[in-house]
Amino acid sequence: MPAVIYLSPASPSSKSLIYFVTGNPGLIKYYEPFLTLLSSLCNGSHAIYGRDLLGFSQEDTTLYDLEGQIEGIYADIRAQVKAGGYENVLLMGHSVGTYIAVEIMARSLARADLTIQNAILITPTLTWLGKSSRGKQLDRLTTWPVISNNAYLVAKGFLFTLPDVCIRWALGTVMGFTPAAAEVTRTFLRSPQGVREALHLGASEIHTIKEDVWADEVFQIAEAGGVKRIFALYAEDDHWVDDEVRQVFVKRRGDDMEWILKSVRHDFPTTEESTVKVARIVSDWVWQTKGEQSQ
Repeated sequence: MPAVIYLSPASPSSKSLIYFVTGNPGLIKYYEPFLTLLSSLCNGSHAIYGRDLLGFSQEDTTLYDLEGQIEGIYADIRAQVKAGGYENVLLMGHSVGTYIAVEIMARSLARADLTIQNAILITPTLTWLGKSSRGKQLDRLTTWPVISNNAYLVAKGFLFTLPDVCIRWALGTVMGFTPAAAEVTRTFLRSPQGVREALHLGASEIHTIKEDVWADEVFQIAEAGGVKRIFALYAEDDHWVDDEVRQVFVKRRGDDMEWILKSVRHDFPTTEESTVKVARIVSDWVWQTKGEQSQ
């Protein structure tokens, strides 16, 4: 079974849900400190739910591409909304989770079987992922025949020979991960299925995340003077988002969404500083969607 995080609202009668969509690796445990802090900053105004992306649990040996993730998460959101009787749904996504969130919003408008009021996008990768510095590296990894066909075996051969102490030292000392994030990463690197799914999904992201193809109605607010439908937090120095790509997207969509550029890490849940900074920013947006000021 995939790991799940559920934080109950302060009031049992609340019908508001924040559904969180992870980045890649699709492990919800990375976000537990962030979501817990977010719930506190929002005074428990919403139930908060998040789960692993498909294919990251040892029991599920299927490999899912980006389309499979979108449809799987779409179905799960519908199930959660039905089970909880939620009337107000806010999608929140990180990295590739932002693409999944926007695509789900677009499909929900076309299918009319799910109503989503707002979305908050954290370090969004919405267009031309392959033009970013890390995207170029991933593209080479997935297009060189010898490497692409054996990427999992190469990763397994390298990662599975490293002692745990070396992994923890590199993550904590060199990369600045919190102990909790380092442990989630260590467990992931020891997971054959998780590594396979991360590589498979990453290749699909490169080949899928290109043009901005969404209809204007996905981003536009319901009525003049109303609260923005979509909020986006961009990182100033983001190795997964090319600056020019971001500028082109914001030029086209910026008037229809609220967006800011801040000094945060793309992998924000791995450090306490970025976790707190992002939680404070997005909690203000959550309050805005309720027509209130942050407390």
